Amino acid sequence: MKKILFTLVALLGIVACEKEPATVSVEKIVLSADKSEITADGKDAVTFTVKNDKDEVVDATIYFADTNEALEGNTFKTKYAGEYKFYAKRGEAKSNEISLNANEVGTTPEP
Repeated sequence: MKKILFTLVALLGIVACEKEPATVSVEKIVLSADKSEITADGKDAVTFTVKNDKDEVVDATIYFADTNEALEGNTFKTKYAGEYKFYAKRGEAKSNEISLNANEVGTTPEP
């Protein structure tokens, strides 16, 4: 009887052990732009690309970093000079942040 009781307690101890939580790996994505400066004329545009370790990610969303508002598509143009910051998200993955300068019409970008 003691052996049966001991075996039962041992089995309960094994079943009661907590399993370690599964490690969830979040994909790493990187945001890049084809240029870092544009002319604020409403025509000159920058094109963004989002990549993971291997391929271009076409279903990521690009956001304005200061307002967290989504950018429509993967290009940006403006008529307002200033510095703009962007990041991308795909699911739980969030990219690096990049800056873009929009220069006033008639000014020469710095080298």
